[in-house]
Amino acid sequence: MGIQKAEAGKTKIGWIGTGVMGRSMCGHLIKAGYSATIYTRSKDKAADLIAAGAKWVDSPKAVAQEADVIFAIVGFPKDVREVFLGDKGMLAGSKPGNILVDMTTSEPSLAVEIYNAAKARGVHALDAPVSGGDIGRKMQPFPSWWAAMRKPSRQSGLCLIAWEKPSCTRVQRVRASIPRW
Repeated sequence: MGIQKAEAGKTKIGWIGTGVMGRSMCGHLIKAGYSATIYTRSKDKAADLIAAGAKWVDSPKAVAQEADVIFAIVGFPKDVREVFLGDKGMLAGSKPGNILVDMTTSEPSLAVEIYNAAKARGVHALDAPVSGGDIGRKMQPFPSWWAAMRKPSRQSGLCLIAWEKPSCTRVQRVRASIPRW
């Protein structure tokens, strides 16, 4: 279950949640040259991303069916559960090798549950909550806290450098000091 290097113009990005934090973060990836398939409960909240070239679909499952790496930043643990594990969630549409990244500040036990469900399907799962708030989301670099669940996941850090801008070596060194669950 190898992971390919993420490259603008080749790697298909999925994004779920285009609210206060997600809209700017997804926008940074689009500006960096990634194509994006997006979902948000209110399509009008994604209007500027759609205008920038993102494709809107009607469920997290549909996002996963079209993307290689899928990011989610939603409101609460119940939203995370629905987006990842629901009947129309990302895992239902994922194929082996997909990378799912939860950027919501949520429950550690839910991250473990998502990891285990993803692993059973041959999918990579990362828990990567962000910080910086409303002001930080607009800026680059954008702080993200990594809790990598699997060794192969280090490649998915390359997707985040579009707004964090550290070297891959720095991402690996920082992540190595974070306990794995």
